[in-house]
Amino acid sequence: MSCPYNIHTTSTKGKATAKVLWSIQVTDNSVEVDPNAVIRVRSSHESGQELPIGDTLIRVNATDETGNTETCVFNVHVKGN
Repeated sequence: MSCPYNIHTTSTKGKATAKVLWSIQVTDNSVEVDPNAVIRVRSSHESGQELPIGDTLIRVNATDETGNTETCVFNVHVKGN
């Protein structure tokens, strides 16, 4: 799994939140054996979500069909404007 580094952004003037976008890349070798293999990805927050000024910790979990899991964590810092 490939997660972004910590993200720093600034809110729009007078707004207490900022819309934050990120991308998570997940690969699994089980797809080589079964092209229909499913990898479930769950995140504490969704890309494109409005996040408040301050720090928000984002936790992402990926689980394949055999129960193998991987987790990544990154921080989003929204600075007020």
